[in-house]
Amino acid sequence: MSKRKRLAFTLVELLVVIAIIGILVALLLPAIQAAREAARKSDCVNRIRQLVLAAHNYHDVKKKLPPHGDVKITNTAGVAYSGALSSQARLLPFMEEQGVQNLVDQNAHWRDASNQTALRTPLTFLRCPSGEKIELNAMDLNPERDETNDLRCHYVGNMGARPGPVLNADGSTSLNPACLPATSSGRGGGGGTLVWPETTYFQRGCGYRGVGGKNEGGTASNGVIYPLSNVTFAKITDGTSKSIMYGEMSWAVGTQPPWLVGSTSKNGVGSEVGSSLGFVFNTKVVRYGINARKAHESDNSADVVGVEYSAWTEESFGSNHPGGAHVGMCDGSATFVSDDLDVDVLHRMASRNSQDTYNPPQ
Repeated sequence: MSKRKRLAFTLVELLVVIAIIGILVALLLPAIQAAREAARKSDCVNRIRQLVLAAHNYHDVKKKLPPHGDVKITNTAGVAYSGALSSQARLLPFMEEQGVQNLVDQNAHWRDASNQTALRTPLTFLRCPSGEKIELNAMDLNPERDETNDLRCHYVGNMGARPGPVLNADGSTSLNPACLPATSSGRGGGGGTLVWPETTYFQRGCGYRGVGGKNEGGTASNGVIYPLSNVTFAKITDGTSKSIMYGEMSWAVGTQPPWLVGSTSKNGVGSEVGSSLGFVFNTKVVRYGINARKAHESDNSADVVGVEYSAWTEESFGSNHPGGAHVGMCDGSATFVSDDLDVDVLHRMASRNSQDTYNPPQ
């Protein structure tokens, strides 16, 4: 008898082939995702490095690193404070992005009409490719005007480490409970004792958490990017390769204002300078570890024991990259910092002039 010619697969054979293809796809998909994340991670580290190099260009021209928020000016009426722009906004004229070099009116407040186009212009090079495409942003620092968009900056300045003493205007130092080491509850200050090198981590202001409806956090001045600063490379005595200039904050840290915003002042003159020592955005005090703390968005919940929240300016560097986040060092290099890096080492990386040492993260 002649054999019948087969015209197709049997159902069992077809199911076996589909199962094999499914297994192969399941095996290949993690490798494909890992390759894509590796590419995004490489792109991200390059973007933060470019921001630091722009700061080098700024220093070459201005003979100092960019300030953040209000800056001190002298006019016919005497001393005043102006701007409230972020350091990132001040760096645009020193970047290779020709299309955005003249985007910001450097002599006007970010609320000014001349800067409204800039306020609503997304800048891809200030955003991590692994971050969320759109996030909730405070367009006028008013919850009723929050919008979901792509205007956030994922690379924020380093104001310095905390805990530490307050450096007063007359050069004296004092202690503020909000700047002191954590109590046994694990929350923000109130009873700890400073030890070296914490005694060198000078603060400019320390806002209390959940007091009077405020949760700002204040600022530090032992880092590189902070309000009313006058930092030169010569003042980074711990070494430019050992001191952080910008850190990645592209994780789900909560509502933030756009990249243009440095501080919350409304008109930038007179007593409004106080806002640059309180509610400051797009630059951070380094108090907690990588991916450790984000700000609570209600008035009085930040002091609840066991809740991992912080004051606004104490939000952690962090990212969606597995295991850590990038930091850009003052020498123009960038490195990946692990989630499990000892926070004491991170503090030493954040302070510019404590004469301390540490083993660089691998």
